[in-house]
This record gives sequence, C-alpha cells and structure tokens, in this order.
Amino acid sequence: MKLLLPISLSSLPIINRFCSIDSTPSASDRTTTDNQVSSVFHRLLYRSSRLPGISRFASCSLLRNISTTVVSTQTPLTEREASVSCFQSNLGIDRTEIWDDFLEIQSQVTFPQHYGFIERFGLADCHRVYDVGTGNGEFLCATASQHPDISFTAIDLREELIQRAEVRAGDLGIANATFVIGDALDSDTYNDQLYDGVLLRATLMYMSDPLGFLQLIRSRLRKGAHIWMIEPEMDFMHSRPEHEAFKLYKKGILKFYETFGLDPHNGSKIPSLLRDAGFSDVVLVNDPMSNKTIGKENFARFMVANALTFKTLDPTSFTDADMEKIRKFVETVVLHDDSFLGTHGVMMIYART
Repeated sequence: MKLLLPISLSSLPIINRFCSIDSTPSASDRTTTDNQVSSVFHRLLYRSSRLPGISRFASCSLLRNISTTVVSTQTPLTEREASVSCFQSNLGIDRTEIWDDFLEIQSQVTFPQHYGFIERFGLADCHRVYDVGTGNGEFLCATASQHPDISFTAIDLREELIQRAEVRAGDLGIANATFVIGDALDSDTYNDQLYDGVLLRATLMYMSDPLGFLQLIRSRLRKGAHIWMIEPEMDFMHSRPEHEAFKLYKKGILKFYETFGLDPHNGSKIPSLLRDAGFSDVVLVNDPMSNKTIGKENFARFMVANALTFKTLDPTSFTDADMEKIRKFVETVVLHDDSFLGTHGVMMIYART
C-alpha cells in the first residue's frame, strides 16, 4: 500500500533517495525469521543511507552491546556543546558524524509528510527561503531539488554539519542552495535581505528566548511571508496498546531533553508564541509520525536511530537493560504486530507575517 501524499512524490528520483515511499514490507521482509533480526536491523539502518559513525560501533548487532563498548564511558554533552559545533568525543567517536547519521535518517523518514506540509502552505509562492538550523542539509537539499526557481539560504552553528551539507548539495547537483555558518540569534547573520519564507525544523526547542528569536525572524521577512515550523510534542507520543518498552523509550527521550534543558512540550506552545511575535493566520497540524503513516519499517528505523543517537550523546538516557528491551520490542512488535500503533508526536505549525 502506498502512502497517500499531497503531491506525487514517488516519481521524483531525488526524493526516492531520501525516503521510502512504499510502506509495504517486501517479500523478504515478510519471511524474515527472528534468527535473521540482526541483518534486518542492519538493512533498516543502512539500506538507503550512509552511516559510518554508527556502523563504527553498532555493527549488525545494533542494540545488543552498544552501551557496553565505547558509549558507556562517555560523559554527557553540556548544553553549550549540544547547541554549538562540539560533537567530538575524547574516545575517537565523531559526534558530528553520529548526528549527521541521525539527521539523515530523520529526513528520509519524515520527508513526505513535512515536505507536503510546507508545499501545501505556500512554498511555491516564495522566491527566497531561509532554513534556520539546517543541520546536515539533507531535508533542505531534497526540498531545493524540487524548486530550482527558489533561492534557499541555510544556516547552522556547527561548521562540520554545514561542510557536510555543502558536500551533499554538490553531490546532488543542487545549485540553488547556499549554506552559511552562523548564529540564528545574531541579527547580522541575516544580512539586509528580506525573505518570503523561513523553515524551522526542531530549531525553536534549542532557543533560550523563543519569543525574541521569533521576533527577530519576523523582522527579516517580507509582508505576507510564510513561516513553517516542525517541533516535537511529547504529549502526543504514545502507543496502543501500551507497551513497557515503548514507555522506556519515551522515558529515555525525556531524560535526554532534561539533560540538555530542552522543553518536551515545546510544540504546543508555539502558536501563542507566534501570535505574540506578530504572526497571524496560525495553523497547527498534528503529525502523529506513527507506524501507520510512515510505515512500520520507517518507524523502526527512526525509533532505533533515536535510541542509539541519544544514548551515544547522553549515556544516562538509556540503560543497557532499556536498550535490550527496546531491541526486542522493535524485533517482535513494531516489525511484526499489525495491531500495534505507535506515535512519536510532532507538531507542524504554519503562520504568516
């Protein structure tokens, strides 16, 4: 069964590199036995993406022994390290590479829903679009490839990720995207140009003064310009029926948020912040990001990538026992139990100046 999308994405070759449009497992998926689960996980993570950072220590066993090797001896990143370009550990693990791997999977899994959202709400009307907190540029490159007539400028604090974004754009032949190393809170970053749209994907959650940031953003937009925001909302993260392993998964994510001072309920607060910042026509869309909307395989990929990445960056977020329970849960329930419904909880918010 194909996912129902607001536009025809399955015919777009570049987008097919970024996400699996078909949510139906292949015949080999359906006949996979429990004894082959390691190779299944290997394929889930590596089939359509490069994961040198994760593969360095995860291998095919994935979640079985990850926390007993290099991860268990790492110390959590400070809040400053998490938000700037400090993803290098003392143990030879390149945290930028790990974060790049995670962002790549995230973009592949969520692209149809999130691209469809910004396309639905005015992207085609724009001539100049700013992407604040672009990360490794995976999502931006896929979007820019579909709108060669739009000039995209993407910013991120982390030099290493911007370098990867530039390489990615070059490899894909993206000529309408410019990548800038800069601080989104610095007004000089935006030069003197006004933009028709601004994209914020999981960006506001890192801002200590979200209202001030949105006011700054608004000052760099033309009248009638668009703002698209995609932020997590943990209140909407749940499973049906309830599973202990999924509760542990959510608990670990909340612990990660706590470590770095992130607001797990940021998504639901954004509409009022937008209005206070002077935006209007606010639209709020709940993206369940469930196994039913993105497919069980993509749900499994994202769940595993989340747990793996968060434990690597903050070893206190998941215990070894948690990781083993999550592994078994994905193996036995997420991939094989059609009665299971799980949601990650994401808010998509649109407004105009």
